[in-house]
Amino acid sequence: VSEIRKLLRYLDICDGNMEEGSMRCDVNISIMPIGSKEFGQRVEIKNLNSIRNVQRSIDFEIIRHAELLEKKSTIHPETRTFDAPSGSTIGMRTKEAAHDYRYFPEPDLNPLILSNDFIDEMKSIMPALPNELFNKYTSKFGLSDYDANNLTELKEIANYFEKVIEHTNNYKAATNWIMGSVKSILNQQAISIDEFQIPPKYIADLIIMIDENKISHSLASQKLFNEMILNPSIEPLTLAKNNNWISNNQDEGELELIIKNIFNSNPSETDRFKNGEKKLIGFFMGQIMKETKGTANPKTVSQLLNQIIKDF
Repeated sequence: VSEIRKLLRYLDICDGNMEEGSMRCDVNISIMPIGSKEFGQRVEIKNLNSIRNVQRSIDFEIIRHAELLEKKSTIHPETRTFDAPSGSTIGMRTKEAAHDYRYFPEPDLNPLILSNDFIDEMKSIMPALPNELFNKYTSKFGLSDYDANNLTELKEIANYFEKVIEHTNNYKAATNWIMGSVKSILNQQAISIDEFQIPPKYIADLIIMIDENKISHSLASQKLFNEMILNPSIEPLTLAKNNNWISNNQDEGELELIIKNIFNSNPSETDRFKNGEKKLIGFFMGQIMKETKGTANPKTVSQLLNQIIKDF
């Protein structure tokens, strides 16, 4: 039996809810006696409910097969069940060949004839399949394979993305917001995208506000998005106006004055920045955003910083 065990061939297919600790497993067993070049007749054991019973059923079948072969008896193809108390398997039914199933038309069902026009109409209203969406996102929208795979992993995520891009052509930004901030909220609240309260259009509106420099990306992600979570029925532009988060792009004179005051208040950092220590731009950006409560446009601030420092 120990030699036969080494030549054992079996396939186990498991199902069930492993998170709950439950399983159902089918095992297929056949043995190859020493000197043989082919495996013997295969037998299936159905609905095993533990790894321990998988092992016990295999051990029993090895011995049963070996004893039948030693007696020159035939091993019949069959489905068996395992009796845990006795540790033995019991025959349930024989395995039929394909011709034994005897397929025949159902006399009580009328033939169903579908026209080509009907088939074409159904095809036209069917939703796009993941592969089709993946090709569209990568070839037409220019997204990476990684982004396209994430968007098409769940139908609900893809549907939400499709609704967002009905209102904006910034496909990369839409992807980043959905796979970043939106998915983070889904994980925190343990909800699906179908339960997410912010309408897709409002995510698109948020992207458009950033693209049009009405609000900085940092302010949008750190404050406005959180405000949208609390007030999902209010448009993001209204929320931004109510909280004075709209960027003041026109008054560069006021920005220049703020920048010069910050330079004067930080002489050491200003000298280092003027002498080429470019990493200090982050320090000054932070000071300016703090002074303007995040409403200054980062691009405008960056340009003014580099202009003013030359003559400071």
